[in-house]
Amino acid sequence: MKERIKELIKALSEEKIDFFSLIGISKDTVRMYTDRGSKPKSDFMEKVYRSIENLNPEWWLTGQGEMFIKSNKTIIKSEEPKSFLNQNSAVPIYDIEVRAGIVSRLIENNENIPIIGWYYLKDIPNIDGIIGVRAVGDSMVPFITGGDTLLIKRVDKNGYIAPGLSYVIITSNMTVVKYIQKGPNKNYWHLKSHNSDKEQYPDDEIAKDEIIHLFLVVKVLKELTY
Repeated sequence: MKERIKELIKALSEEKIDFFSLIGISKDTVRMYTDRGSKPKSDFMEKVYRSIENLNPEWWLTGQGEMFIKSNKTIIKSEEPKSFLNQNSAVPIYDIEVRAGIVSRLIENNENIPIIGWYYLKDIPNIDGIIGVRAVGDSMVPFITGGDTLLIKRVDKNGYIAPGLSYVIITSNMTVVKYIQKGPNKNYWHLKSHNSDKEQYPDDEIAKDEIIHLFLVVKVLKELTY
């Protein structure tokens, strides 16, 4: 992890971007992770991830793939991706919103859900399982705004879940997009909204065994053209 932090700081500095000012964190704090071997806290991981546009969450968590996701911010409307574009990684964008009971249809049977286009990602070695859906609601504003397109990938709810990243969480009675953080004990997750209005969007706890499906938010797409 410490090497990835160093690589990220270097990459940003080459673009004349100061990592510490961008993230809003002191050099001494970062040195605890890069020089003293301390394990980064989930708040730090989350803050870096949501502060740097196009940061590849797979690279940030595991070191796999490229540091940044490169894309053209364009959805190409097509029933099928053209063969010469396949190499650029075509992700299907479904005409569906992140609402209770709806995203689950993509898991059970997506044959009857219209695909409105294909989004072409670069520098992600494995796009299998990544799909695009529309965000609704204001709990994650301004990071995620209603109408944004979310590229999401299903993850094993019983496997390793990286705290501090945003996920689509599906239970028997709700579907929400939240940051996942460590809960009060090993059987619970702490759910956090991005919206600063904590009276309307308070933090919450959820039992891990209540989660039916879990999707990692790989990328948030804004201002797309069709």
